[in-house]
Amino acid sequence: MTDKVPWLPSTVEPGQATELCPRCGADRMIPWTLRRDWKRVAILRTWVCTACQHTEERPEPEPAE
Repeated sequence: MTDKVPWLPSTVEPGQATELCPRCGADRMIPWTLRRDWKRVAILRTWVCTACQHTEERPEPEPAE
């Protein structure tokens, strides 16, 4: 396993929704940050596994107006 990356979360807050990590299989994948991809004009959310520090970006639905 790799060393802890200082700016990535390493704990799951009580009551926070989690998913299974595709890399390590731990139920500790949490939604973390949002960014807009201006080339695709889409909102992307970065998910991070608090166990192995794996990150992945997923499309986020646009907020309702």
